[in-house]
Amino acid sequence: MTEYANDINLAKTVAEATGLSETSVKKIIKDLKSWKHKAAELLSNHHGKTVFLKKIEIDNFTEKMIRRKFTQWYNVKKCILSLKKLNAESKQDNILHCSREYLRRTICRLGFKYLTCQSKRKLLIERHNIMRLRWHSIRDIKKYRREGKSVIFLDETYVNKNQVTQKCWQSDIERGAMQNIGKGPRIVIVHAGNRNGFVLNALLMFKSHSKTGDYHRDMNATNFRKWIDEKLLPNIPPNSVIVMDNVAYHSTQIDKKPIMSTLKSEMQQWLERRGVQYDSAMRKCDLMKIINEQNTEKQYEIDEILKENGHIVLRLPPYHPDLNPIELVWGYVKGEIARTSIDSNLDKKLKALELHFSNYSVEQWRDCDNHVIKNDEYYNSDRVCDDEMDRYSEHESDMEIDL
Repeated sequence: MTEYANDINLAKTVAEATGLSETSVKKIIKDLKSWKHKAAELLSNHHGKTVFLKKIEIDNFTEKMIRRKFTQWYNVKKCILSLKKLNAESKQDNILHCSREYLRRTICRLGFKYLTCQSKRKLLIERHNIMRLRWHSIRDIKKYRREGKSVIFLDETYVNKNQVTQKCWQSDIERGAMQNIGKGPRIVIVHAGNRNGFVLNALLMFKSHSKTGDYHRDMNATNFRKWIDEKLLPNIPPNSVIVMDNVAYHSTQIDKKPIMSTLKSEMQQWLERRGVQYDSAMRKCDLMKIINEQNTEKQYEIDEILKENGHIVLRLPPYHPDLNPIELVWGYVKGEIARTSIDSNLDKKLKALELHFSNYSVEQWRDCDNHVIKNDEYYNSDRVCDDEMDRYSEHESDMEIDL
């Protein structure tokens, strides 16, 4: 009653002061309250907490970690994963700090839909060769860690000339940082590190000259081998384990297996080097059939160089940047560059990068490494997937017998 009486008094006072009718003033007050109520709904969630939606850039590593959460909960924990649980666990594991609504939109963008639970007949099955490579990679790296070997991760990344944060504080007078159009030239970065920090003197940075903006065109097999010889090998402990991915310039093959586009004479020479008999009158299609029957293991030039120097090489499985802790390091350094520098001068960015790399502590590296170790549940989830497949196969066999 009191609030209603105050509204009447307010309407009467405003009407007398402005010359409007009381009915018009009451309508304005009613509309104002309605607008405030709608604004409050837009700015709060179901628990009454304010939600600030902001743009967060998510890299491939984070996407993989989010996807893996679903596998863990459905295949390993055998529990339903709700948006609330996923958000809480993502924050707890320091994967992604965001609102629940932003997380919902993110997983929708990754292809997830909230649908009726499906039959067990439909199983998520990965390519068996990818599962095998992942299993061997995780198994071997666990073994080398237990043996106390120095496990060194290497990788390449880039920083754009115009790489800046997407948002900043602004006003009607001060427009804040102005972004340049386009990404511009890049700085290519090559480095290596482990739980004890970056490998000393292994940092390589240079300006990209590629017109396509693809830094892989600047980092080729020759440059990579030179970095291995001059920057990596002189600065790592004996009998180290070198972990790398499978990009083309890491994977130059020795005596590569011929393909149909290979010259016929080269096909014949390849067979002769292996002591395989063939008829010189054979056409290329027949030679190719004999070549495909040869079970030859791929040999990589870089792997052999590292082995000759007393080191062990481990290849990451395809599509698994989340098993390389240096990916987290890249995310931090590039994020700092984007947040702290609005100058597009590449020379200044190079100096800033050098400073960030030199200040990156052993503790930070160890946190990244622990994060990968903690989240290698592939080791368990793959075993569970095998069991599920066996149970499904047994069920199908029983059904066929009953029929």
